[in-house]
Amino acid sequence: MKMLGFIRETISHTGKAPTYSEMKKYMKVTSNQTVSDLLSALERKSYIKIHKGERQGIEISQKALIKRELEKINNINTNNTSTIFFNNNHLDGSR
Repeated sequence: MKMLGFIRETISHTGKAPTYSEMKKYMKVTSNQTVSDLLSALERKSYIKIHKGERQGIEISQKALIKRELEKINNINTNNTSTIFFNNNHLDGSR
């Protein structure tokens, strides 16, 4: 999912999907085949759509966008729970 996050962030910031070179550098791999395998796995899981023949033709799916929003909500809930727990411990003098 590290690759999915990178693709999502790149599209968000530049309006285009990252190139193979950018993905190889980010993933710290040297092979185009490794990137291709990772992209194929993401497409099989319906997180991305690859538009063959198009330069930087990767589209983030609705499934991936929903997954990201759920991760954000989960992270907020986790942070709030931790904060409340910390505050309760602090208020009653326990640590």
